[in-house]
Amino acid sequence: MKRVLAATFIFWLNSGVQAANVPLIDLQSAVSCNGGATTNGVQLSDVTGDDGGATDCWGTYNGNDPKQNGFTINGGDDTYSFVSKWDVDQGGVEAGSADIGLEVSVPQGVDPGSWKFNEDALMGHDFLIVLKASNEPGFAVWLFSGPEALSFAGTWAVAWAANGGNPNNADQSVAGLSHLSIYKGPGDEPNTQVPVPATLLLFGAGLLAIRILKRKR
Repeated sequence: MKRVLAATFIFWLNSGVQAANVPLIDLQSAVSCNGGATTNGVQLSDVTGDDGGATDCWGTYNGNDPKQNGFTINGGDDTYSFVSKWDVDQGGVEAGSADIGLEVSVPQGVDPGSWKFNEDALMGHDFLIVLKASNEPGFAVWLFSGPEALSFAGTWAVAWAANGGNPNNADQSVAGLSHLSIYKGPGDEPNTQVPVPATLLLFGAGLLAIRILKRKR
């Protein structure tokens, strides 16, 4: 009985510690949007913040943003991990997203939409805002870093998309947006593994349980 309990405990502990090894999408571009330059029509001013605006941006990229795979920037080691997604088709935050109070307003016509999340949700960590167009050419990424990372509200516009913000768009309600995603920068990685202190506590609890069973026998 003691051996069975120990083996079960170790298997359960290991299954919690292991993390999936997934590829990252590397944000690289011949020209970034820093300083207001454009890459494929994407501009720094397309996404604003309430504390200094975006720091840089990249795009466009084909398809959808990678969600669980996350991003790196220009070959760096820092991982930007998926946090939450507001989806037009679902009319709100996608199921399974973290509850950071993410809200996105979708305007009609040419006016920009707005985004916001809880002020303390990201604790000042750098973050990315990803806009996925409801049509071609895909998605683009805006970085909020340093002082700008204290922003927790702002505006968005997919003016770089084929029909982004066009009042004559057949689907005016989405203003060219499919979804807006938030990715959190390094400093607090997603819960793909058990933190070391918690692991030690679990291990100690397992040893204590085995010792109690031994005494009872």
